[in-house]
Amino acid sequence: MTGKPIVGIYTPAHNVAKYVKDAIKSVVAQHFRNWNLVVLDDGSDDGTFEAAKQAADGRCLVVRNDKSCGLIGKLKNDTLALLPETEFVCHVGADDTIPFDCLGAYVDFMRAHPWLAAACGTFDCFDDAGNVWMMPHVEGRTGFDRCTLLKYMNFFPMRFYRRHAVAAVGGYSNELSSAVDYDLALRLDETFQLGRLDGKITYHYRQHPRQVSTAARREQDLNAKRALQAALDRRGLGQEIANDAPPFRLRECEGHFIWGRK
Repeated sequence: MTGKPIVGIYTPAHNVAKYVKDAIKSVVAQHFRNWNLVVLDDGSDDGTFEAAKQAADGRCLVVRNDKSCGLIGKLKNDTLALLPETEFVCHVGADDTIPFDCLGAYVDFMRAHPWLAAACGTFDCFDDAGNVWMMPHVEGRTGFDRCTLLKYMNFFPMRFYRRHAVAAVGGYSNELSSAVDYDLALRLDETFQLGRLDGKITYHYRQHPRQVSTAARREQDLNAKRALQAALDRRGLGQEIANDAPPFRLRECEGHFIWGRK
């Protein structure tokens, strides 16, 4: 299949020279061909930009920031803005990979479910030693439960969006330093319907010591709490979060709760 790009893929990258080639090669290997990829190197000092250029083909744009912007939400928004207009967009982590039939499966699924603004999938984990496993809270799960989204991030990778829906809710948060995918899912869920592509692995999530969920887990949990509390406030549910890490527990509160103060 050739023609106008249908899927735009955005890959922010920072000091991932060891992994970024694998990420790009997994996109280039897709059986579905109508895509564009933008890799935005955020001021890396380890050769990430050069490694990405080596792996890219003519459908890939590799650019760089001279200095790191520091905020992952802003970086994702900046990368998205460099993509040409496409019907769908999705994020591929610069240290992760996707199976060869991922994009085609999502396009078919979204075309068959036109009422969905976005869909997630099922992922496995792998490490540099070649080990592969699934996380217990992911394995065996089917469908998307919007009630569970108010407990933890259950809108799993890969996340495949209709571009107009992401634009309608303002894109990623430019304020949070992590948990921006959770925040985006919560805001999309307030306006649109989300779904899940079941029955196949659609994302390979690399586990290594420098990833945010390992190196800055405490910060990520608090940012997830901040994103969820903001969602509870917007929905006017009269609830606040009773603990500091997912799965979150909600409790009733008097009046409207604004993050950080009552």
